[in-house]
Amino acid sequence: MPAAPTVSNVNFAIEALILGRSGTTTQLGHNFNTDVDLFTASGFNWSGGTKVSASGDVSGAWGFDVEAFYAGVFDKSGFFVEPLEDIYTTYTGGLTPGNLSFDNSEDAFGLYYREASSVAGFEANATYDLGQGAKLTFGPRDILYGSTLHTWVSDDSGAFDGSNTGNDRVYISSLNNLIGPQIGVSGMYQLNDTFSIGGKAALGLYANVATLNRHYNADDGFSSPFNTQDVSSSSTAVGLAESVEISPKVSVAIAKNVDLNFGGTMLFVNGVDEPGKHYADIGKDDGSGNLAADGPRFNNSVFFGGATIGLTGHF
Repeated sequence: MPAAPTVSNVNFAIEALILGRSGTTTQLGHNFNTDVDLFTASGFNWSGGTKVSASGDVSGAWGFDVEAFYAGVFDKSGFFVEPLEDIYTTYTGGLTPGNLSFDNSEDAFGLYYREASSVAGFEANATYDLGQGAKLTFGPRDILYGSTLHTWVSDDSGAFDGSNTGNDRVYISSLNNLIGPQIGVSGMYQLNDTFSIGGKAALGLYANVATLNRHYNADDGFSSPFNTQDVSSSSTAVGLAESVEISPKVSVAIAKNVDLNFGGTMLFVNGVDEPGKHYADIGKDDGSGNLAADGPRFNNSVFFGGATIGLTGHF
């Protein structure tokens, strides 16, 4: 009878994660007094998170490597004001005939927006020793990326000081659940008794199960429900997504069986849905006072980049 496989050379790491997310620029509207388009902020948004991982040898050249991480919330917001009440939101243009009201979103005094997102992931890999500290890794991975866009448009300054409730609110959320296989190379090369260098590089291919939720609320300042509109829609679709990850690392032995790790992480994901891509279409209805049908769009990408610091224990 063959001997049962044994687990050896187990490594467990816990790391703090400082991550930036590439900005998604969305045109929110136009100021006709200054003839300036209004956009969400571009560039990186930063957030903190945690990464934990464990690896080891099982039998011969084979082993395992599991990892989980979370980072969020990436948050950005802004406020546009036009004292002459000359702000028009993007979704007020090109409307189909219907019964939705956008009176507060035309000739508006102010527009506030907030965009927030988070990302998490889990993977479980089999590894095969290639020699010289390098290992081939392959296995399933799950990446969960969610993002929301919320805007609040006021027809005049009274909506912001409480004297008037004439405003329109839009809330759009996209949740992307990417499930599929990945393959890559990982490992550490020992320079001397103190320092080691290495990291990980991997490619992934996923089915993206994405859910889009849209919500529009219009209040003309009266308490009667006949003067208030509150409509929502939700849809789910499956698309194809890909990822590229590169994570270099430097390890410093600080005690027996304990290393201090410094690293970087770069994760590019293509084929995700973003809420800002649906903003201009929130103004289209189905002719009966409801939002027109819309679904996730998989022609967007997002980039995460940052640094890690933590400890690895060897058992």
